[in-house]
Amino acid sequence: MYYYDPRWGRWMYSPAAPRPLLPAYSANVHPGLTADPLSGYASAPGKEASTAAASDSDQGTDDQRAARAGKAGDVVVICINGRSGMNSPGISKLRDTLYIRLSPLGVPARNVFRRSWNQNEDGNPLGAPWIWDLNNEIEERSRNPSYLAIIGHSYGGWAACRLSRVTPKVPNYIGLIDPVFGPGNTMNAADIPKAHMIKNWYQRNGVTSGNPCTGFGMIPCFPVENGLSCGYQDVPGAQNMLVRYMRSWDGTPTTVECPGIGEVPVPATHGNIDDDLWIQRQITEHIVQDVKKLLYSGSKR
Repeated sequence: MYYYDPRWGRWMYSPAAPRPLLPAYSANVHPGLTADPLSGYASAPGKEASTAAASDSDQGTDDQRAARAGKAGDVVVICINGRSGMNSPGISKLRDTLYIRLSPLGVPARNVFRRSWNQNEDGNPLGAPWIWDLNNEIEERSRNPSYLAIIGHSYGGWAACRLSRVTPKVPNYIGLIDPVFGPGNTMNAADIPKAHMIKNWYQRNGVTSGNPCTGFGMIPCFPVENGLSCGYQDVPGAQNMLVRYMRSWDGTPTTVECPGIGEVPVPATHGNIDDDLWIQRQITEHIVQDVKKLLYSGSKR
């Protein structure tokens, strides 16, 4: 039986293993994904996992297995929350999903982690990202990452961009979710991200959606150009993608039932876009595929 041992940050095998010892936070994975210790992909409802990472790990010579383990141990993924901090669970759920998908590949649990964009001052709109603190967190896990991914929402996206310019290596992947670059939401030279792949999902519906049925309580973006607390729309070097409505894991719009109207799609806003499961899936699957290529295709660091 395979079980997760948090002391080693990986799945272990024992014929008489106890029930799986999953860390408490793994329960926060979205309902469309379940942990599967024998798979490089977690299982979606009605579908079998697509890759058997545990059996793959037994392939090759001892030297090849050792090399894969070394590379996996140096994979680092950091998820940076915005001004809402822990009150916005989307980034934490994304971290949990990434952890479950990467753990069977040998990536240590502590190497997939969430941090604040500005420690102890999450809600301060006039603050600046704690770049060196975030970089220290990366270097504590690996001074020479084999793979580095940075994800950020809101001001966490600002932090991700600045962080990418000082990390031990150029990041392999940056995922931005409605990034905001300070109270004026304007970019300067120090904010332009560096990475092999940059993706930016943004919305322009508003800060909060209010009542999806009536629109009451909607807080619009301000100013119109991009807006305080609304995402930057044209990040240099990124694939910039407009998100209109919240979506499920399979990409279908999330809806609510409205009296006299029927089902209405829920608008994506700055406050909820990090909970969009379709975005989380795109980020997760890209990173998992990158790591699998690193471990099994002979890619160099």
